[in-house]
Amino acid sequence: MRSIVPAVATLAFAAASFGQQFVVVNISPNPDSLYQFDMANPAGATQVGTVAGNVIRGLELDGPLDGWYIATSSISGSPTGFYRLDAGVSTWVAEMPFISVSVGGMSFSAGGDFLWIVMDPPDTRPDTLFAVTFLGAWREIGPVSLPGETPTIAGIAIDPSTGRLYALDTVTDHLLVIDTSTGGAVQIGAGLGVVASAIGGMDFAPSGRLYIVTASGKLYLVDTATGLAGPILGDLPFSVSALAAIPEATCYADCDTNGALDIFDFLCFQNSFVLGEPYACDCDPDPACDIFDFLCFQNAFVAGCP
Repeated sequence: MRSIVPAVATLAFAAASFGQQFVVVNISPNPDSLYQFDMANPAGATQVGTVAGNVIRGLELDGPLDGWYIATSSISGSPTGFYRLDAGVSTWVAEMPFISVSVGGMSFSAGGDFLWIVMDPPDTRPDTLFAVTFLGAWREIGPVSLPGETPTIAGIAIDPSTGRLYALDTVTDHLLVIDTSTGGAVQIGAGLGVVASAIGGMDFAPSGRLYIVTASGKLYLVDTATGLAGPILGDLPFSVSALAAIPEATCYADCDTNGALDIFDFLCFQNSFVLGEPYACDCDPDPACDIFDFLCFQNAFVAGCP
């Protein structure tokens, strides 16, 4: 999975972009709604869509309104589960391994080829790290654990520059780093300085900065070296359950991201198509993975990169 959006979607979004753009889930209406905002002006957040399911916990984006989320409650015939968001349209992908409203967040893997999700199993196990493919196949990694403590996770996010998976622990109000091979964790610094039990979501901006938002809509920048949250950056005017940065636009036709357009980009696209990845299958507006996606990629290749 590659965090690159088709050229058409990129151009449509760029006209409205001024600074780092984020999308949050507003849980005040029913169903939950998606709001986009500029980190420089969170009070100016505007609604950009709604989602299927309800009580969204965990959201990741690979385009302005393309990504993945977890609905922990059903509504109006929309079930709980793992969903794909494609140009703002929600499609149910798979059930969760168990029903739980305690989802501690969702993040792309370091390679962007699957997702990490932390969930609280309904039995006696603590919050547990899972890997899930884009087709909805789940794999349990292990409990998120600290020596002598059982953390409760309120958000997770991958650092794009290091590949480290960070999390927020509501028991001790600490920033954690999770070992993705075992689920084991270590604390960063002496504490967040913010009550983590009220965290609505967290994510890294493409710049590498880590942002968190409280359930009441207050935004903070977190220092990953000290684990300390800075002063309030601003307020969103509603209650929040998830936060996701919109990835920076890149050249869609440069599939292998080496800065040059050549035959290897066609081979890269072909591999992505065979695997049924959204990068290849979402090139044209329809949800099918077909010849029109090949034609769409060919047109993008001919158009070239800026």
